[in-house]
Amino acid sequence: MFSYAYELGAGSFSKVFKGVDIRDNSTVAIKIVQRDKMTTNIAKTLLSQEMDILKQLNHENVIHCFDILYSLNNCYIVTEFCQYGDLSKLIKTKKNKFSTSTAMIDSESMYSEQPSKSSKMIHRALQNPLLYE
Repeated sequence: MFSYAYELGAGSFSKVFKGVDIRDNSTVAIKIVQRDKMTTNIAKTLLSQEMDILKQLNHENVIHCFDILYSLNNCYIVTEFCQYGDLSKLIKTKKNKFSTSTAMIDSESMYSEQPSKSSKMIHRALQNPLLYE
């Protein structure tokens, strides 16, 4: 169903890869969470909450989660691929070619249109937006 090879980044319990949905050859991001390394109940609870939130979100300004798959030791979160990475990476790579005005984000409209406002959720990705066309 999905294949991956190129690592995009890593965190304490996970790695993110650039992948392909082999059904339609579309590019996706695949976050592999190593559940077997999560030894505390709080880490397991946070993962469970993240899965519940990702399943509920459906908005044009939020990355779409295509699928969540589980194996014995891992959780695979398949989302839209953001070809430009996150905003901080774009600014760092375009140092002199990227003006502050270009990087401005209309935070008022972003938060006023927040899809999860009614359920009082905010995704941590809003701290560092991911960019795609």
